[in-house]
Amino acid sequence: YCSQKQTGNSYIIGHELREELKDKPIFNACLCDWLAANPSYIPKEFYGLAVCFWGTIYTSEEILYVKSLCYTGGTEVNVYYHPLNGGFTSMNPVVMHIQ
Repeated sequence: YCSQKQTGNSYIIGHELREELKDKPIFNACLCDWLAANPSYIPKEFYGLAVCFWGTIYTSEEILYVKSLCYTGGTEVNVYYHPLNGGFTSMNPVVMHIQ
């Protein structure tokens, strides 16, 4: 899922995106961790993106974060913490249940 504000060269601040996702069926960071440990199950649609798992919000020194998974194929999988006070572009889609 991408917000309309994430299209093209635009971005949305994480706190605003969090409000948009309030009632949406999003996945938590457990799935991020599992996919990082089992990269053969990472969907091809995720390749080259930093997909975000908004079901778990982390905090450190009053800054909120979500986990994102970046995979370009092969064996290297990177997990990052993306701060909610930063911008989320079309390269940072939200992992969501298909309904």
